[in-house]
Amino acid sequence: MKKNRLSSILGVTFLITCLMFICFIVMFISLNTHNKKHNELTFPKSIIIDNATKDKNIDMVLMILANKIFKYDSIHITVFPMFIDTLGNILYLAYTQKFPFFNHNYVMFVNDKLPYEKMKLVLCHEMRHIYQLESKQLVETYNKKYTIYKNDTVFYDKVDYADRPFEKDAFEHQDEILKTLNTLIDATYIK
Repeated sequence: MKKNRLSSILGVTFLITCLMFICFIVMFISLNTHNKKHNELTFPKSIIIDNATKDKNIDMVLMILANKIFKYDSIHITVFPMFIDTLGNILYLAYTQKFPFFNHNYVMFVNDKLPYEKMKLVLCHEMRHIYQLESKQLVETYNKKYTIYKNDTVFYDKVDYADRPFEKDAFEHQDEILKTLNTLIDATYIK
């Protein structure tokens, strides 16, 4: 009888010790994860993203792209859902245009039904176009027949989309921009 009682006490003591050890391990892991160093991103109030889409990730992605990757201190981007044709089809993934007569002011139309990873890639591509416009490499003519890229006239009806030099440039850089964006998103928390 005494032996059974002693075994029970030892078993309970062992069980309590194991539980305490597990709790200690969980607390240790929790504290180390919680105290993991993250960079806090802050943005100037002059970086303005007006997002009229249902995808609220667009705000954060464009803020990081505009300020942390492209280094703009002042820019205003208004984002709308992409046009839908009469058959209900979305014709393009995205389109960006500079507001005439306003510096650093853009309107962007995006397909807000895209998965998050694809959306980030599309926004990287569109921000490259904003870079082209800001640096005056790309000059919009607002007549939709042609545009000027690096002092060359590009006629829309004569040059296929994929062959337009400003599109080639955006496609060439979008993956590198996305890699930098993902690194910043993974290493930060946003305030």
